[in-house]
Amino acid sequence: MIFKKKEKITVWSVIPGFEKLTCLEPAKKYIPEWFKKVQQEKYSDYSNVKNCPSFPWWFTQGYVLPLWCDLQVFIKNNDVCWSTPLDTFQFVFHTKDQFEDYVPKHIKENILCIMKPKCPLRVKTPNGWRLQQLPMFYEYNQIFNTLPGIIPASKLFEINPQLAFNRDYFTEKNNYSVLIPKGTPLAMYVPIPEKPLELDIVEETPELKKLDDLQMLAVNTKFKYRWKDYLKQKLF
Repeated sequence: MIFKKKEKITVWSVIPGFEKLTCLEPAKKYIPEWFKKVQQEKYSDYSNVKNCPSFPWWFTQGYVLPLWCDLQVFIKNNDVCWSTPLDTFQFVFHTKDQFEDYVPKHIKENILCIMKPKCPLRVKTPNGWRLQQLPMFYEYNQIFNTLPGIIPASKLFEINPQLAFNRDYFTEKNNYSVLIPKGTPLAMYVPIPEKPLELDIVEETPELKKLDDLQMLAVNTKFKYRWKDYLKQKLF
C-alpha cells in the first residue's frame, strides 16, 4: 500500500533561534476571552453565539501570528513614531499613495498610518497552496485593523501584516502614545488552494431538493449538539 506524504507548512526564521521564542500558533490558542465566558445553553442550539457552529469553526481555523516584542507607537511633533526594545525588531510605514489615498473618505479620515513589521519568520506552503491573511476580527482591537490579503506562500515566504492604526484612538487622553504588548495577535493565516472552484449555477432539481430536505431533517433531530452530530453522519 502506498501512503501519500502529508503536506505541511514550513516555518523558519532569519534570526537564529527566533522561531523558538515566537512562531505561528494554532488559532485555537487565541479564542477571545469574551467568547469563552459565554454560557452554552443546556437544551438548545438556538440560544446564543456559543451554540452557533460557525464561531468555534472560525476560531480554530489556521494559525495566528503574535507580536514578538513590545511596540510603542506615539505621536511626536505631528509625526507618528515607533519604538521597540531592540533595534533588531523593525517596522516600516506605507506611504499614503500606496493605500490610504484610494479608500473611501470616511475610512481615510480615521487612518492614522499604516505600519508593517519586518517579521523575522518565513512561511512556505506546499505547491498549490496559498495563505489567506485575515484580521483578528473578533478581538475587536481598537488600536489597529489588520488588512486582509492573500500570499502566494509557495513562492513568496515573508509574512508582514499591514496594520492600519485608528486615528481616533490616539488622543490627548492617551498622551498620544500607545503600548502594544508582546503576544498581541496581529493576524490569522489560513491555507487555501491556489486553484479556485468553479461556480455552477443551476435550477433546483428533484435530486437537489431531496438532498436539501434530508440535510434539514438530519440537523433537526436533536436539541443540543445537532451540528456536531450531523457532521459525523455519512449521508452524502
